[in-house]
Amino acid sequence: MLYVDDIALFAKDFNAIAAARTQLMQAYKMRDLGELRAFIGVQVVRLRDKVFIHQEDYCRSILEKYGFTGQKTVRTPFEDKVVLKPREDQCPETQLKKFQEMLGSAGWLVTQTRLDIAYAVNKLAQFNANPSDLAQECMNHLYRYLNGTMDLGILFEKGSEILEGYTDSNWGDPNSLDKRSTSGYVFTLANAPISWSSRKQRTTATSTTEAEYIAQCNATKEAVYLRQFLQELGYHSEKPTIIHADNTGAIALAKNTVNHARTRHIEFQYHYTREKEADGAIKLSYIPTVDMIADGLTKPLNSVKFAKFREQIGMKSLKDVMKDHI
Repeated sequence: MLYVDDIALFAKDFNAIAAARTQLMQAYKMRDLGELRAFIGVQVVRLRDKVFIHQEDYCRSILEKYGFTGQKTVRTPFEDKVVLKPREDQCPETQLKKFQEMLGSAGWLVTQTRLDIAYAVNKLAQFNANPSDLAQECMNHLYRYLNGTMDLGILFEKGSEILEGYTDSNWGDPNSLDKRSTSGYVFTLANAPISWSSRKQRTTATSTTEAEYIAQCNATKEAVYLRQFLQELGYHSEKPTIIHADNTGAIALAKNTVNHARTRHIEFQYHYTREKEADGAIKLSYIPTVDMIADGLTKPLNSVKFAKFREQIGMKSLKDVMKDHI
């Protein structure tokens, strides 16, 4: 026996939705809840030719659960001058359980709508097995940030059907236990982010160029997947997907098949970008660091830079969206 909590139907034609709904209701015992307003914890607001998704209710519930309702808010999810270090003793069981539960709750936000906290969750996850008191303080800081940004979400606008990517890295991230670099990417469509990642690299990069090159490979893999997925939905593009990067050395390495002495140690898997640029699937394009919207996915930023990052990635508050709609 199979139990399914939620199913959402999407189509260009309402008749197609009605037909699919009829077939499903004939085969399974189910209820039609009408127009989509919430799905697996994500709230949906439809505004003419725009769609806004957010998780205000879920945010409020976890803030209440862990006692952060009404606490003083902060402007960033992770303080830019904090450097986390391993704990020397064993974390008490009660503190460990609380940390892990809070991390998991925040992680669900990252997978759905809150890419603004992706770096913070990624860093704290590396201390999940034995969090220090400072790591718990950083977790509390993250929740105070959520307390002031509960209604932040993503606004999709009709008209833009161009898939575009941004990739960046932070070489030798000081908040990584083994000092491996952090890769980040974000892809946009319909004037909004649709896919993002903040992740520790699996190998140790020996230079900024190598770290950026590895990040480019991760972004390329995601671009290929998204292109295939969009093609299945009927959006086929003959043009390559542009991936913006801010390191000229890494871009040159992806375009040059000659193995130089300084780069011949790089694992073959990371040369995947070369292959995909050669066959026209992606195209790397230089962008100045100041315009790199994936920057906040690879490192902590001060409040001014973080505010710019959040604006660049297209996150908006429900309050502002409704105000513009009036």
